Amino acid sequence: MRLFIEPGEPLLFRTGRPFDAGQNNFAESMFPPTPETLQGAVRATIASYWDPKKNIAAAFDDPKLTTLIGDYNGYGRFRVTGMSLGQYRKDQPETVERLFIPPAHIRRVDTDHDHLLRLLPKPFEAGAQSNMSKGIQYYPASEQKNEDDLKPLEGWLTEADLYKTLGVHDLTGIKVVRRSDIYQEEPRLGIGIQPGTKASQEGFLYQILMIRMNHQMEHSHIYGFVVDIRLASPSADTTYLNDQQTQQELHLPDTGWMTIGGEQRTAHFRVVPSASGHNKQSSQARTLLYLATPAVFETGWRPSPQFAPLDAPLTAAINRYESIGGWKLQAGSAKGENKTMYRCVPAGSVYFFDKHVTAKQPLTDSGMEIGYGITFEGEW
Repeated sequence: MRLFIEPGEPLLFRTGRPFDAGQNNFAESMFPPTPETLQGAVRATIASYWDPKKNIAAAFDDPKLTTLIGDYNGYGRFRVTGMSLGQYRKDQPETVERLFIPPAHIRRVDTDHDHLLRLLPKPFEAGAQSNMSKGIQYYPASEQKNEDDLKPLEGWLTEADLYKTLGVHDLTGIKVVRRSDIYQEEPRLGIGIQPGTKASQEGFLYQILMIRMNHQMEHSHIYGFVVDIRLASPSADTTYLNDQQTQQELHLPDTGWMTIGGEQRTAHFRVVPSASGHNKQSSQARTLLYLATPAVFETGWRPSPQFAPLDAPLTAAINRYESIGGWKLQAGSAKGENKTMYRCVPAGSVYFFDKHVTAKQPLTDSGMEIGYGITFEGEW
């Protein structure tokens, strides 16, 4: 079942950096939100619609619900199988198109932003060495003579253009959806308030960075988040109920309201048709794997041995790691504790293999139930 989540207010998605009143005066916001944020918002929404006579806390006391979506300590049969940005034209609200972070092996020529190139595995020159664990004999490179002119491709790609970059297709005609088209950053000032007197508290002036999605008249598209949720079959964890069964089991309406991110900002959700999706298996002898969402690996950048032979890539194109944690709520209150902070391989990372390989499950050591490590296959 696919949900399109359309924010109605400015959003706050906190980073992993601590923000304590009186000690820090600036709270950053990250975009897009992490799998932790989106899964929490969706599961809370399911609980809020589970029984109209119960609040969320009471709903989570129902074993029928916790069997389906878990509780504070697990995820039950709940699975996130897709997570991305999304857009639709204002004159075609029924057609939602997914948007993805560009693969890290795609570069643009600095002097010509419409000219895109692929980085492909290239053997080290004689005498060159690597300090990577287990050693690595290849590195991503291009045929461009002056690689200093190559810059990362910033923005987002439509699903159709993403497929072109993951194959051997020509890269002309690919359009990048710019960050400024999707959202704007808005700084907001605030000040701490004394609980008793309600007066401002000295030394507690702070600033937060909010995210406002672009819904102005001059923009032709509406932007939001697309989340695919499924329920594992009671008899087999590797098979799923269909979309209609999933929606019926979860008591979720076709459309409704929810809260998302810090400060519990409102958003509107609706159930939209689930396209078949693209995880086309490569027909060529050489496969590349693209991470559509962040992944956690115990071994660092390289997939763990449990994913053999995926733990032995020829080389990889990976941007800077992303620190992702979260907050584990205490039942019945706003108290809780920090979740473990992981250094994640970021979305957009690409792994190259000199043979045909298949990702049969999300490529991550942790969080595969909630959308970490969602992987697409391609070829080079």
